[in-house]
Amino acid sequence: MKQYRIIAKCDPYNAKRHYNGEEVLKYDGVTPVQWVMRAGLDEAKAKEALMELAKTGNPYECGIWTWEDEKTVAETAKTIEEDFGEKADMTWYKGPGIYQDESPILLVGETAFQDDSVTYAIEEVE
Repeated sequence: MKQYRIIAKCDPYNAKRHYNGEEVLKYDGVTPVQWVMRAGLDEAKAKEALMELAKTGNPYECGIWTWEDEKTVAETAKTIEEDFGEKADMTWYKGPGIYQDESPILLVGETAFQDDSVTYAIEEVE
């Protein structure tokens, strides 16, 4: 069975704020710039863990990022129609996942997202 892990990548300047003692994969000088967030996962569990990682980040917890799915989008469209008497343009919706201002951050099934200066990604372990 293939194994996957979630890695974090960051520039050296900002890595000092984001690295928290995880296993380091790459350094820039003495600064960790790539590290393992989670390991030993199958593909489905890796995707679930990546979504959970996005949901526990500061932008999600502060309400900057929001979960959108067919139900929330339909509710938003209905509210716009009721409040403004016009049909809502919901063409921004690309599928269930996390959005910021109608732009997708991480859709269900995707394998990477960026939070501030850190990119989190799923990779297969060889």
